[in-house]
Amino acid sequence: MEKFIFSKDLKTDVSSIDFQHQILIEKINILTESVEIADNEKVLINLKDLVRFTKQHFMYEEMIFNNFNYKQTKAHHTRHIGLTNELDDLIKTLEDGNPINYNEIYSFLKNWLTNHIKIEDMSYLDFMRENKVP
Repeated sequence: MEKFIFSKDLKTDVSSIDFQHQILIEKINILTESVEIADNEKVLINLKDLVRFTKQHFMYEEMIFNNFNYKQTKAHHTRHIGLTNELDDLIKTLEDGNPINYNEIYSFLKNWLTNHIKIEDMSYLDFMRENKVP
């Protein structure tokens, strides 16, 4: 699988958010490496780590939204819950010993994060700038 790269088109210019997005991408790449060596134990550990950090990232975004009364907080939160539920389901599938298609997981994660940044996160940039979020 190809390495997921944090490219210019994924930059929000909100340094704290961009930094977290870079960490998410790195965690996806680490997960991919464990898939490529077919180490199911490491896959599960790395997937759990990715999910943990994803939830932290979402909490950070939502904290900012709440602190500055962002009007789209509820809609953004609903999309966050949808993804975390899907990721929790993947963990359960792995823990139960059921087979999963790793290429589909990589594609899903890469496409989800790319689209989330380019569509969802880009939609709040003016809000972030107005409130001087670092």
